[in-house]
Amino acid sequence: MRRLAHHRPCRPGFTLFEMLLVLALLVALMALTFPTLGRLQVEHELKQGAELVRLQITSTRLHALESGMDYQFRFEPGGKHFIAVPAEYQAIQAQATAAQSNPGGTPAAVYWKAEGEFQVKVKFSADTSKLFTNQMQLQPPQPLPPEFLTGFKNVTLLTSVSWSPPLIFKPDGSTQDFSVEIENEKGAYVVLEVRGITGGTQLSQVLRRVRG
Repeated sequence: MRRLAHHRPCRPGFTLFEMLLVLALLVALMALTFPTLGRLQVEHELKQGAELVRLQITSTRLHALESGMDYQFRFEPGGKHFIAVPAEYQAIQAQATAAQSNPGGTPAAVYWKAEGEFQVKVKFSADTSKLFTNQMQLQPPQPLPPEFLTGFKNVTLLTSVSWSPPLIFKPDGSTQDFSVEIENEKGAYVVLEVRGITGGTQLSQVLRRVRG
């Protein structure tokens, strides 16, 4: 008994018109999603930079609490660098003098210091007029004495930087009300705020400057 062969119908391929239609739809979809992806990338870079600064400020406060001495945080207005060092110049100077006068003796106390810089395309705002609520304490950007920067790998570079006025943490963890803007070249920015009494930090949503 012969079995009847079942022939499957031939399935035609895509026509050129159908392929062009699918391609056009993909291009339209990419055009719609590309601005969203770009905006998300901008927000990610800004928040990444701000979180790095917030972590450094928190560490500065903790070391002020642990060491029982004033600590300061400074940044480079219009640039990408920031540092945390003791605020007491006399202590730093005494450490440097002791190390020079007694190189083979008991090592002098080594105070915690830290430096950082943005690894993404963001920077600190060059405007320092909004840093503190008390404008009487506002100082123009200026270099730091070399003693404060001793021990850093990029000491030559950091010595040439004009630093912001200091955000100083007291041994009880308190400081001044403080806010700094971190921005990119496209006019987007975030505001990092520090509460003076508690030393707590708060980060704003991504904002955009109104261009006239």
